[in-house]
Amino acid sequence: MNALIKIMTVCLLLIMTSCKEVEQQKSNKSENKNETVLKAGESCQDTSGKWIIEEIIDARTCEEGEKKVEINTLITQIACQATLTIPGLDPAISFKGVVNGKKIYLKGTYRDMGKITKELFLTIEGQKLVGTAKWKYTDPTGLYSCKGTSEIVGQKI
Repeated sequence: MNALIKIMTVCLLLIMTSCKEVEQQKSNKSENKNETVLKAGESCQDTSGKWIIEEIIDARTCEEGEKKVEINTLITQIACQATLTIPGLDPAISFKGVVNGKKIYLKGTYRDMGKITKELFLTIEGQKLVGTAKWKYTDPTGLYSCKGTSEIVGQKI
């Protein structure tokens, strides 16, 4: 009888592990469907310079509502590779990515009472940037996380 219980326990653990792996694979596939990966272009708009970015952050899923922030940033660019940095912070926050034509994709992770991973999807039109961001916040314990979006408008200075 004890041997049968042990065998059933092992079988149950194997089934649970297999189910978790299938769920994780499904989750990864569904997340990847929504992401548009931008590749560096052969020709790209020059994005380098100082920018004032206004971001309207929708954090309702994190029970924080909406808030508007204005950020001074610096974009550096080599060929079609770009880095957006928020100077003056210790450590500075930076997002790295690519430019393809007028489209810009940047991604970065930084700490703000937890970890925030953010992806920026922007379009440059002369001296202006417009676009969106999606982000994920994870608390320091790693037990709580939430996701949100932002609307972004930028002006070159």
